Amino acid sequence: MLDITKCDETSKIKFKERLPNLDSLAHEMIAFSNSHGGKIIFGVNDKTGELKELSFEEIQKINKQAVNVASQKKFFNVNNEKKII
Repeated sequence: MLDITKCDETSKIKFKERLPNLDSLAHEMIAFSNSHGGKIIFGVNDKTGELKELSFEEIQKINKQAVNVASQKKFFNVNNEKKII
């Protein structure tokens, strides 16, 4: 984890210091689903890479809301990957 946080964000890794609003989280998840996946790492400042302590309750809330967003929001996959044979 420390190696990952020493690097900047990429198209596959996004840092979040705290849980963003749910629409913002849904947009990140949609972007990852349209680009073959990625990771959202909570508890990391997205500008400095500094680790921020999250309480057990915050971790539980993030987990619950991330699952809710993934199961309740409408995700439309616009990745139109095509192969010509």
